[in-house]
Amino acid sequence: MIQRTLMSIVFLFFVSVCSAQEEEAWSASAGVRYLNRYTSYGIDLSGDRPALSPSISLSHGSGFSAGLEGIMVTGASGGLQRWSLGLGYELSLGESFTLSAEFNHFQYRSDTAHVLAGLSNAISLSADLDLDLVSLSASVDRYLGDLGATYFGFDVSGFIGIGDWTIVPLAQITLVSQTVSVSRTKQQSGMSNVKKGSPGGTVTLTGVSSFSVHGVAIYSIASGFSLVLHPAIVYSPKTEVTARPTQFVWSAGIRYSFSF
Repeated sequence: MIQRTLMSIVFLFFVSVCSAQEEEAWSASAGVRYLNRYTSYGIDLSGDRPALSPSISLSHGSGFSAGLEGIMVTGASGGLQRWSLGLGYELSLGESFTLSAEFNHFQYRSDTAHVLAGLSNAISLSADLDLDLVSLSASVDRYLGDLGATYFGFDVSGFIGIGDWTIVPLAQITLVSQTVSVSRTKQQSGMSNVKKGSPGGTVTLTGVSSFSVHGVAIYSIASGFSLVLHPAIVYSPKTEVTARPTQFVWSAGIRYSFSF
């Protein structure tokens, strides 16, 4: 059923794009990142190990886009941890306000046990406002399923251009509302908010999931090629999803983009 739904969405995506005006150009990109560990919303998604993340994306001037990304944990017991397929649409309302929507399908390795591993599909909505000095963004990610999850994100960022470098300082806070099986949490004993009635019980996560400060640096190497450095300090008060409340995470990658 999921496979047929995904194929239908992909078909509708390309029908819509191909029906758009011919003068609207396509753009594509491919890249790979090295991450000292992979986290999202403050959740450790790579077992506290380094990971490689290859990705490809395709977008059209009409606002439609599609992307494929993988997370490959390094080491003897590593391998492909997760892959995801995303289909999205972006709508610009004036010069400074943008709305976007995206559907993502995730597939995890069978032995993956973190709190997002049981959630295969998500719908994301976001709004971005570009002001003179800063940009403001708000988003909601709704994961579908019996034990679904909702994550809200709010961030403020800047933009600094120095020669071939682009520096983007960013601060972000995420909020969570999720009911999850205790067996998928980091801390599986001594939790006072465990609800019985399901195998192993469930726990409800609410409030702040993470607060993070980022410094993204992009360097234009040559025509179409760019180097991306992304260090960040992430604080998560949820001991159920992370072994260390405060983490220093970073990634370095290279990306090639072109239009046709």
